[in-house]
Amino acid sequence: MKMKSFLLAAITAAMLLLDASPLWTQGEPISLQEIWRREDIDLKYSTVCKQGRVVRMAKQNTFPKPPTFYLVDLRTGEDVYVTEPNTEIWLFANYLGDKFYVYNYIDTILREYDKETKELLRELSNIPISEIGSRFISPKNEFAQFDRGSHMFLFRDLFTGIVKDSFQIAGSPQDPQSLISWGMDYTIDSRYFNFTSHWLLDKNSPNTFHIYDRQTREIIFKRVTPGSSNFRYQYFNTSNKIAFAEEVQLPGDDKVYSYLRVFDPDTRTIVKDIKISEYPNLTFVINADDTKLIFRVSDPNQNNVNQLYNLKDEKFESLKFKVSAFLADTNALYSWTGLALIAYKFDWTVGVEDIIPQEENIIYPNPTNGTVSLNIRPEFIMGEWIISDMQGRILKKGLIGHSNILEINISDLVSGTYYVTVIGKDKKYSHKILKL
Repeated sequence: MKMKSFLLAAITAAMLLLDASPLWTQGEPISLQEIWRREDIDLKYSTVCKQGRVVRMAKQNTFPKPPTFYLVDLRTGEDVYVTEPNTEIWLFANYLGDKFYVYNYIDTILREYDKETKELLRELSNIPISEIGSRFISPKNEFAQFDRGSHMFLFRDLFTGIVKDSFQIAGSPQDPQSLISWGMDYTIDSRYFNFTSHWLLDKNSPNTFHIYDRQTREIIFKRVTPGSSNFRYQYFNTSNKIAFAEEVQLPGDDKVYSYLRVFDPDTRTIVKDIKISEYPNLTFVINADDTKLIFRVSDPNQNNVNQLYNLKDEKFESLKFKVSAFLADTNALYSWTGLALIAYKFDWTVGVEDIIPQEENIIYPNPTNGTVSLNIRPEFIMGEWIISDMQGRILKKGLIGHSNILEINISDLVSGTYYVTVIGKDKKYSHKILKL
């Protein structure tokens, strides 16, 4: 009876491996290997500096004492700096993340430090730091001050406090308590600036996301979201483009779908639409070189599962995992669970595959307890192959010869699920195999 159940399970697993459903619904989520973990239930996520790989966390103190701020190096999980709440109130990094700033509200001095050496570089006075907004610094070392009385944004030089330019939000009422703004950020050349606003006196009022062109001095992009939700967006790391999530029915669609859309502020046009699901998008993040993005949708059949889209090759990839990341590095993902700050090892090449017709995608026997054979297409002849586990660790590798049949002995591997990946000159694909 046990043997019959085992064979049934093996046959079922093999059928699942050959599932021909859309690529972004295939495969089981893999586990990711932790690099470091930092647990503190009192810490809350605040802001991240993508270029410098540092994150600011905050811990609330008893009123009227201000929060304690922590600047954490994401490469190690260690503190770069912790504020003293009896004297210090603001802590933030510059755009590149190689310097950070601490404001002392007793002597009203803004101090600049080197992130690596912790050396004090300079002391700045007469900086209106209390209105530095969300503490995002532009690549040109500017900060945006929102003046509630005039409903104007003032762009000040970080080191002198001098106003370099300004603009008033059109249509703002004159009640200084009716509008608040947050989420201020800049593109890589400082030209474009975004902010979000809503009417403070009506908690159900919608949030409005804006992109402002500082060169032409006008709003060039606007999106309105319900008062209970935030606009989901990510600036690219190597260009001025911005990706954003939107549930919309585009021409040719039979209903509303969840899209990830790419807006180019230089041309003021939507340059890419990626249809990801019939379910709403929950979150997404772009990796460091802008070639891929991780997204998650509220699919009840794929609960808390992240999936990948290849921006460079314009295709979905089969790799899935359950880690919710706020920053994607070249070889790591950084996650905040609400209880812990965690860094995970991540290999962007594991699980990459093309959509290949099923008759050309033959791997047998699968499941197997010894040797597995693959039909090799011409473009993969003289390529290479690797066997990796569900954590992305490479266990075996070798070269593909002139034959269109590749045989790999996996009898020495323990029972479990693995990836076999074949790599050609400019493409690769992976299959799951079940070792009995």
